Amino acid sequence: VFLEKGDVAQAAEELGKALAKDANDPEILSHQLFCLNYLPNLPASDMLPIARRYGDAVRAGVTAFDSWQCSPDPARKLRVGLVSGDLRRHPVGYLLRGPLREIARAEFELFAYSNFPQEDDLSAELRQHFSAWTVVNERSDAELARLIHDDRIDILLDLSGHTDFSRIAVFARRPAPLQASWLGYFATTGVREIDWKIGDPWVAPDDEAGHFTEKLWRLPDSCFCFAPPEGAPAVASLPSEHNGYVTYGCFNNLAKVNDAVIETWSRILHADPAARLLLKAKQLGSDELRASLLARFAGYSIGPERLELEGAGSYAEYLDTYARIDIALDPFPYTGGTTTAESLWMGVPVVTLKGDRFIAHQGESLMQAAGLSGMIAADADAYVQLAVNIAADRAALSELRSGLRERVATSALFDAPRYARNLEAAWRGMWAEWCARQR
Repeated sequence: VFLEKGDVAQAAEELGKALAKDANDPEILSHQLFCLNYLPNLPASDMLPIARRYGDAVRAGVTAFDSWQCSPDPARKLRVGLVSGDLRRHPVGYLLRGPLREIARAEFELFAYSNFPQEDDLSAELRQHFSAWTVVNERSDAELARLIHDDRIDILLDLSGHTDFSRIAVFARRPAPLQASWLGYFATTGVREIDWKIGDPWVAPDDEAGHFTEKLWRLPDSCFCFAPPEGAPAVASLPSEHNGYVTYGCFNNLAKVNDAVIETWSRILHADPAARLLLKAKQLGSDELRASLLARFAGYSIGPERLELEGAGSYAEYLDTYARIDIALDPFPYTGGTTTAESLWMGVPVVTLKGDRFIAHQGESLMQAAGLSGMIAADADAYVQLAVNIAADRAALSELRSGLRERVATSALFDAPRYARNLEAAWRGMWAEWCARQR
C-alpha cells in the first residue's frame, strides 16, 4: 500500500521489519527487491546480497532437473518458452508486440506460460505468435516446472522477475537446460539457475557486471523495442506557442517520483517562473495523494498554481495529453520505459539522467536507440540545465517536435525486424555455448 501511494521509503522500511521476523521468506524478499529499485542513492551492490538470499530461499528443499530431452545440436530449431504474468496490456506486452511478429518460425518455436488469469485484446494479438499458450496461475511451482520440462523447452525466458504475477521461483527447479531473464524486471533476479540477463551496452556496462548473479548477454542496440501506439493521434503543435509558457510533463507511476526527483524538477521550475509541470498517474485520481504531492512540492517553494495533477483516463485520452506538454522529464533512478517511447512517438522529447544500474540506465538505452544521445544528462545539475536550455529555444524545440515521430520511426527503438534478428542471434549464441559445454 505504501508503494502504491508513492511512499517508497516507508514501503522498504515495512518490508525490512517483516524480514527481521523471517529473513528467508522468499515472498517478502521478492517484494523488497522490487521496492528497492525505486530508491535513490541506493548502491546496486546493496541489492545483490538480498537477491542471493532470495535465490537460496527458493532453492531450499527443491530438487532441480538435471536432464532434459533437448539434444545439444547448435543448429537445430529451438523451443523457446516465455513465462510471464504480463502477456496483456502491460509494458511487457507492449514490448513484445513488435519483436514477436518478426521471430523466424523456421528457427524458433514459441511457447507461452501465462500467469495471469484474464486475457485482453493484446493477449489475443500475442497469442497468435505462439505454438502453445497455457494459463498456469493455478499450477504449483512443481507442476509448472514439470509441464515446461515435458514440453521439451530448450530456452526458458523469465519476463516478470520480482514484479506482480511472477513465477520466478520455478526457475530454481531448472525445467529447461538454458534459462535467461529478459524484459519485465531490470535488475538481477538472484536465482543462480538463471544463466543469462539480456541487456545492452548501456543498461549493463562492463564495470557493472558485478551487480548480477547472471552472466550478461548484450544486444548490440537497445534491449528494448516498441511498436507504434495503436490509434495514436497526429503530433500536435508546440503548446507553448499558444500558451505563452512551457509545460514540462511526466506520466510515470507516482512511486518513481521521489524527493530527489521533486527537488530537481523544482529547480527547473524556479529557473523559469512561468513554466508549469503536468503530472499524470493513476494515483493522482486520489484527493489524498494529490494533496500529499502538492505538499511535497511546497517544501521546495513550488505552489499549486505551477502544477497540473491528473489521474488516469482511457488510453486515447492519455495519448492526447501529450499535446499539452512541450518537454517530458524522466524520473530517476527508476526511469520511464513505455511512457518514454510513447512520448517520443507523440513528438515530445524526454530529458533523462545517466544512471548507475540497469533500471537507472533505461532512459539512456532508449535515447541511444532513438538517436537522441543529446537528451542524456550526466548529473542532476546537467539535467536541470538541459531541460531549461531546450525550453529556451522554442524554434528549435518546435522543429524537433514536428519531425520527431518520423525520426524515431526509422530508429532502432521501433525497428522490430532488426531487434528480432539481434534477439535470435542472442538465443542462438547462448544455445551454442550450452551445446559446447555438453560436448
